[in-house]
Amino acid sequence: MKLLTSTFFTLLLIGSAGSAYGQGFEETKRLSSQNYFGITPDKKYGLPNNIGAYSDETGIISSCISLYDKGKPITLGGQYYFGVAFKIKSLQPPTITLIDSRIFNESELKTSSGEALYCSGAFESSTMIYQDTIQVGSIPHYIAFKLVDDINYDFELTDSSTITEKADIAFVLRGYNGTTEYNSPATFHSDAKRALKGLSQLSFGEISTYRVFNGGLDPNGPD
Repeated sequence: MKLLTSTFFTLLLIGSAGSAYGQGFEETKRLSSQNYFGITPDKKYGLPNNIGAYSDETGIISSCISLYDKGKPITLGGQYYFGVAFKIKSLQPPTITLIDSRIFNESELKTSSGEALYCSGAFESSTMIYQDTIQVGSIPHYIAFKLVDDINYDFELTDSSTITEKADIAFVLRGYNGTTEYNSPATFHSDAKRALKGLSQLSFGEISTYRVFNGGLDPNGPD
């Protein structure tokens, strides 16, 4: 596991240094012209101002990830956030390959309202799980992949669900005393699904959809 994690982190460092690892010159030049920031989702979904995006034209998923170890944020080369690009490698099983990385939003671009761009993805080194919100076409999806190959940097799909415009119940993640158990809404989805199963049974199927919102951090205690 330590080897798998270290090689993944090595690729992030190589990519952020300005080269596309393992790519030919033309591919490197093409990738270097792209910004791995993602896309602004439709406001009707109530999502953050920036999420990952899949391009039908290139077959590439572009997004941002933050790094964690047992729930605690960590840096790599002094950086917390990395823009990343994944290429779909296989549909059976669903597998993506990390092909490039760079420092996320190094030019510090902001939205039209002056907000900093949100980093929607999270990679937990203790579980090798990458979780994110990715827009496919016009529809956002929650996804989770596990790093399974330390040579080719392959991730296999472990979970996915469509994010709906409306939902029967909302979970609001709120941290206290400056800390939070969940790094982002994406990291709560597995627990949300377990909670939804029980609520669905109690409501005789009336509660079947959910949304997760980031309530931020409260420097004080819950009382």
